[in-house]
Amino acid sequence: MKIDQIIVVSILCLISGIIGYLVAPWVKWGLEKKKLRYQNRKELIIELNKMVSKEKFDRVEFINSSSYQMVRKYFPEKTIKRIERPLDHWIVDVNDPAIDFERRSVLEAINKIQKKWKII
Repeated sequence: MKIDQIIVVSILCLISGIIGYLVAPWVKWGLEKKKLRYQNRKELIIELNKMVSKEKFDRVEFINSSSYQMVRKYFPEKTIKRIERPLDHWIVDVNDPAIDFERRSVLEAINKIQKKWKII
């Protein structure tokens, strides 16, 4: 090999090493950021499911929670209107499972968000 070829190869190796040195941390940071976002979303979904799975679903407590405010923009408009409407004063049998419309629509919305975020 001629000295010119050796110099060119050495310079190319040096440049690729520098680029790798600078790019590797950035790539690692990007992967960590995605992992952290996934973990935070997963914890948020778990917290929402706990709130909805309580024996007595408290709609007012749910809509005033910070967790709901974080995912509200992902809920369908129909579900938002259903759970944020003014309190209705109905006389119903609370033990009737068919009455729990709000809980069902919130759970459906949470499930859609889980699928969208690929948490399931």
